[in-house]
Amino acid sequence: MINENLLKLIKYYTTKKTDEFLKELSSLSKPTLISVFCDLLTLYINDKNSSKLREIITAIISDCEILTEKLGYNGFRIETPNTKIFCEIKPKNVNTPCVKKLDGRGQFTDYTPERFEKDKKINLKILISGFIDGKLIYIIEIPFNCLEKHILNKLRKKFGDNLERKKGNYLRTLEFSYLSYKNCEYIELIFLSENIEEYKNCLTKPFYEFLKSLKGEKK
Repeated sequence: MINENLLKLIKYYTTKKTDEFLKELSSLSKPTLISVFCDLLTLYINDKNSSKLREIITAIISDCEILTEKLGYNGFRIETPNTKIFCEIKPKNVNTPCVKKLDGRGQFTDYTPERFEKDKKINLKILISGFIDGKLIYIIEIPFNCLEKHILNKLRKKFGDNLERKKGNYLRTLEFSYLSYKNCEYIELIFLSENIEEYKNCLTKPFYEFLKSLKGEKK
């Protein structure tokens, strides 16, 4: 059930003038404000219809500047004064008791051969993150070429060997798991929760072992 104070504040924010909203906000005690803020974060970060906050968290921890456009890449890094490296963020959230488990999975939507050529050309950085009940568990970074073979095979199944696409035709969902990139030469473990053992049962056993192996390689 959503916090009643949170609902009231949302109502004020969306229907009242700014000064009325601020007056209502300032009337709340510190414990109430803390409760409202925590409930808002919990609600938003576990939202099944939007991954925006999970994308923002992944970008921040991975030192990426955030791009707010609806279409296109999620963020970028400046590696040299004249070099901008774009990042695509693939967050996944599961909720306890974890009927579904994390396995390093991610997906592209409405993918096309044209997008494939573009991503390959810039060797896009892909940030794969996992959350459990909104708590960040891991972030893995790989270059696009780690998934190139997997993606090309999926595109060929959809569009044929020549990758000829009719207008309005897309590969709606292109999924991958850690099995698609586990043997890649370049894999960087950006983040691993210090509480990983507490969440062990919410990760598939092979993927859990994979994360532990990456932690062992990290200096």
